[in-house]
Amino acid sequence: IETMSFVGTLFEVLVVGACVAAVVMNSLLLTVCSILDLRSIPDKEDSFLNNQEIEYGSLGLFQWHLPGIHTQCVDISDFAEDVMDDRALRCARWAASLGLLCGTILLTFIFCQQYLMPLPCSQCFMDMSALSVQICLGLAHFVWFTDVCLHYQCSYGPDMTYLISAQGCWLFAGFFTRCMRPE
Repeated sequence: IETMSFVGTLFEVLVVGACVAAVVMNSLLLTVCSILDLRSIPDKEDSFLNNQEIEYGSLGLFQWHLPGIHTQCVDISDFAEDVMDDRALRCARWAASLGLLCGTILLTFIFCQQYLMPLPCSQCFMDMSALSVQICLGLAHFVWFTDVCLHYQCSYGPDMTYLISAQGCWLFAGFFTRCMRPE
């Protein structure tokens, strides 16, 4: 029984740590402006560029940066109203925000079950929250289908790791909630 308690406590610490890391990664995902790197599409007739891609800027869920126009990241709605009408970008925004909300619900149920008092149907709500987080963060990948990516060549930016890391941490936490020590 002591071995089971030790393993359960170990998983409890790992799950809570993964949840905290996921909340941080998911929050950073909403604030960064380089989820996707934007490059100009080379003109085939332009011999000066030798068909090389030119670094042009970066795109986040709520901000973007165009070096020739901006000196730093700016809010998308401050710059271009037509981008705000982009359904794929709105889907990615809502999905990432809902992912953070569902993950916070998961963390709340984990914290209540392990440290305060178990809420009714705790495991059911933890499973549903973990599944909802994965669906929402999966929909956040719709940022690839924005209208901006039609005009520029999009590639993974350095901050795409926040999305991937958040998904991995939430997946780990959701999967191992069943291995935590019993309340």
